[in-house]
Amino acid sequence: MRRFRQAFFWVIATVVGTLALDRILTGLAGPLPPVVAGRVETVETDAGVVSVVESGDPKGAPVVLVHGLHLGAGSYEFGRLAGALPDSNRYLFVDLPGFGRSGRPSTSYDVETMVDALESVISARTETPPIVVASGQSVPIAFEAAQRTDARRVIAIGPRTEIGTSRPVLGSLLSVPIVGTAVYLALTSRPLLADHLEQYLEVSAELATDTLLDGAWCAAHQPGSYAGPGAWLAGDLDTLRGLDTIIEEFDGDVALVAGDRSIRPTLATVRKVAAGTGASLSVVHGTRAIPHLSAPTAVADHLVQEELLAA
Repeated sequence: MRRFRQAFFWVIATVVGTLALDRILTGLAGPLPPVVAGRVETVETDAGVVSVVESGDPKGAPVVLVHGLHLGAGSYEFGRLAGALPDSNRYLFVDLPGFGRSGRPSTSYDVETMVDALESVISARTETPPIVVASGQSVPIAFEAAQRTDARRVIAIGPRTEIGTSRPVLGSLLSVPIVGTAVYLALTSRPLLADHLEQYLEVSAELATDTLLDGAWCAAHQPGSYAGPGAWLAGDLDTLRGLDTIIEEFDGDVALVAGDRSIRPTLATVRKVAAGTGASLSVVHGTRAIPHLSAPTAVADHLVQEELLAA
């Protein structure tokens, strides 16, 4: 009986401690600041409230920017790029459901959920066919939403080319009450989150720690913040089609932006996709997977020089 009481005590202590830590970290994080000092809007979607921050010329050609998918993801990743973009366009920085400043309702998060939400945002906030800029693993989501809304062009920065795989065991673990929360809190501790950013986004340790970590940590500890990232960890946001197939099914223009030192995918792989689909390709020298994180001015210059943001 004594062992049972001790075990029961430790179970209760673990549950209470985990819930308390989650609440404490959420309080410490506070609300995630907007990516730029622009007009903060919200759009009601079937996946909850989606946050949109608008900047630039309200009468300019609309450009919708969609952040990548990873732990602590959000539109804050475009913060440095936003300052280098021309003022002549109207920019809409979107936080996908379950990420950034957007709502995190108790619902299933999958690719279709994200596509539907992004489609709703584009339909609600643009009057003319937009240009859609997407980063990393959100590229397939952006292409599908762009096709449904007759977007003129998709600019894919650091697109992933591999076909995703489901990870049901991890997904099941994360869905277990308390256990899933504990695992998530461990993965999003500042040291592990910094390592994740450095490895997954292929950025330097200095950039991961000094520039991205605060935004990622704050995004990772919003109320209910494990919903979207949990779906990403479980593989529920992975595409089951190759990038070349996705591009070929899109009716508008396609521009790919890649770093010459990228590992996932390699520049050779992106070149092959561009050659096979007729998409244009801009190579940003000295950068890796997500070029605008380390070289925002160079990426903005490419977009302007090649008239990819022109109406």
